[in-house]
Amino acid sequence: MTKSKVSQKDTPRQEITDLPFVKKRTKGMERNHFWVVKPTEDYTKDCQIDATYGALALEYMIENNNPSILTSFILDMARSYRDDDHH
Repeated sequence: MTKSKVSQKDTPRQEITDLPFVKKRTKGMERNHFWVVKPTEDYTKDCQIDATYGALALEYMIENNNPSILTSFILDMARSYRDDDHH
């Protein structure tokens, strides 16, 4: 018995805004925000969340053949850090 192969074009693709840390652009926003993660004030928990979100980001990049989106994730991580008064 052979397994049937499903082509990539037959596989539904996830939208970037389906990721739990991406905020879809709404009225008054210039663009999507690619790293919207509220700190829990628990370092261990924050690290676990970040690792989970990182894995989801990697999975998205692979499934959608879009490694360049990593730049948007990283830039918004820096913006988020700056905007949370860490300067």
